[in-house]
Amino acid sequence: MLPLKDNVPTRTFPLVTVGLIVANSIVWLWEWKTGVNKEVFHYGYYPCTVDHECLARLVPSDRLPWYEGAFTGMFLHGSWLHIGGNILFLWIFGNNVEDAMGKARFFLWYLAAGLAAAALQTWVTLQFSGATGASIPNVGASGAIAGVLGAYFVLLPQARESGSCSSSGTGVGRSSTRRPAAAWRSSPTWAASSSAPRRSTCLRSNGPCARAGEREPADRHRARRRRARPAGRADLLLLVP
Repeated sequence: MLPLKDNVPTRTFPLVTVGLIVANSIVWLWEWKTGVNKEVFHYGYYPCTVDHECLARLVPSDRLPWYEGAFTGMFLHGSWLHIGGNILFLWIFGNNVEDAMGKARFFLWYLAAGLAAAALQTWVTLQFSGATGASIPNVGASGAIAGVLGAYFVLLPQARESGSCSSSGTGVGRSSTRRPAAAWRSSPTWAASSSAPRRSTCLRSNGPCARAGEREPADRHRARRRRARPAGRADLLLLVP
């Protein structure tokens, strides 16, 4: 499920969100030019640096200490898909959280969420993985952006849910969810059968979807379209495997 846009309007220009996107993009272009592996190995965050049990064959000697790597690792990425997905989520949801929190608090929340994610990952790795797993560098803004999404769930509970059907074998449909969390929960309900390409699969929400091969009655369709569509709706593109 790939988010496309958020119809919740903002009151001010999302300066911090745009700044974070620019900063992550600049760092990625620098990585890509100088060598992704080289920069990740040097500036990435290693959980093993907390308990000093790093494997010399995996962790370079010139690595950063953990308290520096925890910050630098938040701005590093491993691929175009990695940076692209993080920037997309940050742009769609970060502007509304910034608008609700204020610029300074949003920036501090972003950093705190990234550090909290690194701390949780460190604990899980040290508890359930060996020295090899703890010697793998952690990079990416995903932890910080997960904190932004969590704030979005709490600050924007007014989003309402609607649904649409996925027609034939394309596996693509548009849906509006009551809140972002509902969109994540709904993803397993979308499916497309390769043996029945004309079958319609639906996400049930405000009303019944058309049955397989049938269209929704025109009067019901017009009645649903006349209903007011409240602000706070998140439009999502659902990709069905």
